[in-house]
Amino acid sequence: MPRIKGLRKIGYFGLRKIGYFDCPGGGQVYVNKGYAYVAHMDGPDGTTIVDVKDPKRPRSVAHLQVPPGVHSHKVRVVNDLMLVKWEAPRPTSSRQDSGAGSASTTCR
Repeated sequence: MPRIKGLRKIGYFGLRKIGYFDCPGGGQVYVNKGYAYVAHMDGPDGTTIVDVKDPKRPRSVAHLQVPPGVHSHKVRVVNDLMLVKWEAPRPTSSRQDSGAGSASTTCR
């Protein structure tokens, strides 16, 4: 595990490490009913679902991928429904429009 500068044995800002889970990241992390939903910035990684009921031993239970050219850095779960936002650059047009487009997907 990488060392974090300023992290002491007793904790940084009163926090202490109790477990570790390594996965691609950079996006939002949302915890609901004992599961952490980790959104990823770079495809093909989309969302990783991690069982954190035992915080000392987190384990991956699912990993969703996204199509090429798409990223999904936002995820929410409410009433056992997961909503993931997919984003991709818009195709170039004659107006030189370079904004990002987005779509949402849900899983039960």
